[in-house]
Formats: sequence, structure tokens, C-alpha cells
Amino acid sequence: MGLILKIAAGILLAGFISLGLRLAYVNYTAHMAQQAIQEQIERQKERRAMLERQRKEQAQLKKQRELIAAQRAKEKATENALRLKAWFHYYKAPEGCHSFKSDQHMVECVSHKKRARQEFDRLYSQGQITADLNS
Repeated sequence: MGLILKIAAGILLAGFISLGLRLAYVNYTAHMAQQAIQEQIERQKERRAMLERQRKEQAQLKKQRELIAAQRAKEKATENALRLKAWFHYYKAPEGCHSFKSDQHMVECVSHKKRARQEFDRLYSQGQITADLNS
């Protein structure tokens, strides 16, 4: 009977050891799975943060481009206003070209204005004619 009890105790002990090892293995795999999930969550957070930074950088670049475009448009408008003002100071229509007497007279006046405009454009591009908006 003592032998049977020893065998039974040995079997129970082996069962408990086996159960303990299985529990340790399950805990280990659960821990590893939890760690993998945590790492995945961290990668997702980093990716979201990177995407948010990129979105902010793109928005900032877009804003800078818009500001540059607005500045260029303002400079172009100022240049056009200066050029137009210089033209009005430069060009004086010949006497009698404010109202046309005939088709031939109109052609002469328009041709005069066209030649004057070409000469003005040449002189203006060379910097020989200028105007400022304050005068």
C-alpha cells in the first residue's frame, strides 16, 4: 500500500509540475502577446505623430507658398501701377486725337499711340523712364 501511495503521490506531483509548467508557458505567451500588442500600439502612435507632423509641415508650406504668391502679386500690381502711371505721364496724345475726324485720322492717331507705346516700353525696360506711386 505504501508503494501505491508513493506512485499516486508521484503522479500527483508530476501533474502539478506539468500544470505549473503549462501555466508558466501560458503566462509567458500571454506576456509576449501583450508586449507585441504594446509595440504595435507604440508604432501606430509614432506613425500618427509622424503623419500629424507631415500634415502640419504641408499646411505651413502651403501657407508660405500662398504668402509668397500674394507678395508676388502685390509686387506685380505695384509694378503695373508704376508702369501705367509712367505711361500716363509719358504719353500725350497729339492735338486733335481726342476725337477722330475720319477713319484715316483715327488710324494716324492709333499708329502714333502704338509707336509711342513701343518707344515707351523700350525706354521703361532700360530704366530711362520711371514713376513712383507717391507723386
